[in-house]
Amino acid sequence: MSRSNLFSIYKRSEIDNYKLAKFSELFGKNLFEYYVDKTAIKQIFSIEFSELDQRITHLESQLRSKTQELEDKDEIIIMLKKVVALHEENQNNLKK
Repeated sequence: MSRSNLFSIYKRSEIDNYKLAKFSELFGKNLFEYYVDKTAIKQIFSIEFSELDQRITHLESQLRSKTQELEDKDEIIIMLKKVVALHEENQNNLKK
């Protein structure tokens, strides 16, 4: 985009959301905060972050639970392998 086009958009009293989002992405800065009530944005993000934080906490709890289940199952597999080995050894001893 040319400098004159950019300046033309800058001078407008309104800018569409798509362009504002693109400029935000380009500049690495949330340009919406200059056009919207910051209190409203903070409330929206606060609710979203709170919900996301709760979801993360829940998922971390599930992950810990599943990790423990896997460790328990690994231990069971080890024990079962030992039982099978002992049983096979016993069977071999009986055949002799």
